[in-house]
Amino acid sequence: MNPSQLFPALRFWWQKLPSLMLAGAPFLVLLSLIAMGFPPPVSDAGEAGPPVIRWDMLALSGLVYTFFEGAVIGQLLALHHGKSRGPGALMLFSLLLLPGLLLINIITYIGLVTGLALFILPGVWIFVRLALAPMILAAEQASPLMAIRASFQRTRPLQLGMMADVMLLLLGYLGIIALTLSAVGEQPGNLAQLGFTTIELLVAMALEVLVFHYYLLGWPRSPESEPPTTH
Repeated sequence: MNPSQLFPALRFWWQKLPSLMLAGAPFLVLLSLIAMGFPPPVSDAGEAGPPVIRWDMLALSGLVYTFFEGAVIGQLLALHHGKSRGPGALMLFSLLLLPGLLLINIITYIGLVTGLALFILPGVWIFVRLALAPMILAAEQASPLMAIRASFQRTRPLQLGMMADVMLLLLGYLGIIALTLSAVGEQPGNLAQLGFTTIELLVAMALEVLVFHYYLLGWPRSPESEPPTTH
């Protein structure tokens, strides 16, 4: 199994956080406004029945997070070349990627939900095997289906380490959310909701950085093609 990439990824995330926030700040504002002004995509129905799913809000949140993902990937690619892009350039970059990213994320979401319904580990495994596809789509101008196929191939030798790192990051996120809920209660106000959204986006950025480290680790070695470096 390859060495863990979690701590190098978190170190890079912390060092480059100001540049990454150029990608995330517009979406932080947008998602906060959505969270404050609209009902959540999934809400508890209490003892009356199963959770209430609002498919329109679920689709809107998925669209915004996909747009956010494209902007973060664009910034990571720029940072590899020693520069940082502004919010406008990143949003344009993400907009051009949006159709392919949406298709990849829909396929990933279906696989993730199916895997989680069986047990947690199959869901994480499916996520990990598809995780490099957005990076390959953006960095190598591959089609969505080619990116998915390449992701499955490149994550084969990396999957155990990736699963361990993703689960550690997820446990850390759940721990922070649990501590925050214990401090503000189960009915947070607008300021607390902004805090939750900020935590979600920061963790999402950390996850993108982690996946990018594994993308570099899984880069196909050839004499004429060397991976960029984050160092």
